[in-house]
Amino acid sequence: MSLDALRERLEKTKQLAGWIASATEKAAEFSSDVVQKVIADYSAQYDSELPGLLELAEAASTERQSLADQADELEATKAEVESSIDEFRLRHVIGELTEEEFVTKEQEARESIDEEALEGARAEMAIIDELLSAVGEVQSQVAAVLGKPVPVADPTPEPEPEASPAAVAAEVEMDVAGEVASPDDDALGEEAYAAGGEQEDQEWEVEPASEDVSMGPGSAASEEGNVESLDVQSAGDDEAIGATPDLSSSEAALDLGAGSSEELEPVVDSGAGPRLLVTMPGSPGPETYPFTGDVMSLGRGRNNDIQIKNDGKISRYHCRIFRHEGEFIVEDNKSSNGTLVDGKLITRQPLLGGELVQLGETRVEFMLS
Repeated sequence: MSLDALRERLEKTKQLAGWIASATEKAAEFSSDVVQKVIADYSAQYDSELPGLLELAEAASTERQSLADQADELEATKAEVESSIDEFRLRHVIGELTEEEFVTKEQEARESIDEEALEGARAEMAIIDELLSAVGEVQSQVAAVLGKPVPVADPTPEPEPEASPAAVAAEVEMDVAGEVASPDDDALGEEAYAAGGEQEDQEWEVEPASEDVSMGPGSAASEEGNVESLDVQSAGDDEAIGATPDLSSSEAALDLGAGSSEELEPVVDSGAGPRLLVTMPGSPGPETYPFTGDVMSLGRGRNNDIQIKNDGKISRYHCRIFRHEGEFIVEDNKSSNGTLVDGKLITRQPLLGGELVQLGETRVEFMLS
């Protein structure tokens, strides 16, 4: 196969990855809305390019395997020829073959070795290896950038909270990813996710509430000490878009709680106050969940405030909605299939009321009154 198409698609995705990283680095110099819009635009372009890139990478991987098989056969032939030459040499040494006869047989034997084909296969394999490695690197770059919230211009940034034992435990447990670790939807620890914090070396705009503040369901205070279990799953759960061949697919995720210790129960919609109207696949209509605390997490995991059990396109800790300085904000938790607000893919976005938040096949209407 020609590798030109793979090179061309790779250069395009590398360019988009560079723009995403550069926009993130300049985030403190521009308004959050502008930065989010630019990054969302580049991310959408990257997402549209990625499937084609991975398809070409898979084809290149198949070609590499074919070349490896060819090289193995040529190597085996070469080894057999060298053995035959040793045999001719022995027959020459003991006197059966004359010097001229030995030279002739050796020359004929070496001519049966296709050295050019062997070297060509090795060179082509090295090129493919380099390209596949570059595909993995660009995926890692985008995952690393989009896995962090965009910084906001603020002359007095809030201090990063001290990591809790549960967050440290989550950080120690590493994802078992195939070739490239994609951003896992469970990368946040239980308490860190509930409170608005992230792992070490990453800053959040929202400072988690201290333990002496009374908070509602989904808060960090209500979450203390609540790590029910570690549920390590096999590769392939919440499979990200494409993988080197698959290059970003398999993950083993930690099943750490993200919200309150008990799943919230829906209530009859009173038509007043902040609330979520959640319509899950197969349900006859929306169920109402009052927003009485500071954070509400949604996902398949059993420790979410709202557990969505029958939507295979939702990650275990898919997203959260939280209050910050009187404002409601929805934030995607590095989910595999993303979070949309009124049809647009988002990373983090304020909610004014009336928006439709889409998680997989689940619809969440955010109402303020």
